[in-house]
Amino acid sequence: MSIERELLIRAKVLIECLNTKPLQDQADIILSEIKELLAQPEQDQEPVAWIIETHDSIKEPIPLYLAPPKREPLSDEEVIAKYRDIALELDNPLYVPSYYAGFRDAEKAHGIGVDDE
Repeated sequence: MSIERELLIRAKVLIECLNTKPLQDQADIILSEIKELLAQPEQDQEPVAWIIETHDSIKEPIPLYLAPPKREPLSDEEVIAKYRDIALELDNPLYVPSYYAGFRDAEKAHGIGVDDE
């Protein structure tokens, strides 16, 4: 486990222990960001550069890698949730098996869940 990941876990535990209201609001924001980062798989490679993205006067560094990190396929539940969102947005029921098969084909075409060997 990387030093950064260990630090995030220690910070997460500390923030979860905060009980004072003024600090809790900021702690909740940081805690949600930490949980999001820890939910992602650990990267095997170090970034080669960074870009700064600005959102509402907040600057966010984004790492750039030589090759994109390997992505895992979405779970069946995540695919169905995406299907539901699209069907509701279009107000048109789509044919679920075809959508599912197409989604999995698209993942494979983009190298998601496909072994390099």
